[in-house]
Amino acid sequence: FQFMLGKLIGGIGVSLTSTVVYLVGGIVLVTYMGFEDYIPYYLIPWFLIFMFLAILMFGSIAAALGSTCNEPKDAQSLNFPAILPALFPMFVYFPVVKEPLSSFSTWISLVPPFTPLLMLLRMATPEAIPAWQPYAGLLGVLLFTLFFIWAGGRIFRVALLIQGTPPKLANIIRWAIRG
Repeated sequence: FQFMLGKLIGGIGVSLTSTVVYLVGGIVLVTYMGFEDYIPYYLIPWFLIFMFLAILMFGSIAAALGSTCNEPKDAQSLNFPAILPALFPMFVYFPVVKEPLSSFSTWISLVPPFTPLLMLLRMATPEAIPAWQPYAGLLGVLLFTLFFIWAGGRIFRVALLIQGTPPKLANIIRWAIRG
């Protein structure tokens, strides 16, 4: 668990460093151009919180799945399921932006793996979403992140000890449950 957590902390450090560079650079550039009224400062804390939790959530499952692989072809076959929760929100961006208050937009943005991307998108639209939704989404993401870190740590530990076994979904689920 500590070994996997070290990898996650390194990923967070890299992400936060690049985020600060881009945020500060973007704010300075937009202010220099005279468009500072268009900067949604109220979204920056939400962005940082959701980004931090998303890195932990996606990073822990990616580290766990990566630890089960002995060969590059095994890693390639597990790569798609690992990035699917991050890719899916990109396919529904346009319906969410078009109608951010629709029931589809509301419910899809409350699904924890999709919340960090879609909730921020909904919050950035001109229409005001109900105040409880970002907090409910944040709670769901926090719970899922804790679960993914816990399950990922268990998978990571067992997978590092068992070498030479090709990754199978049944084994990965068993390792997450039994440890």
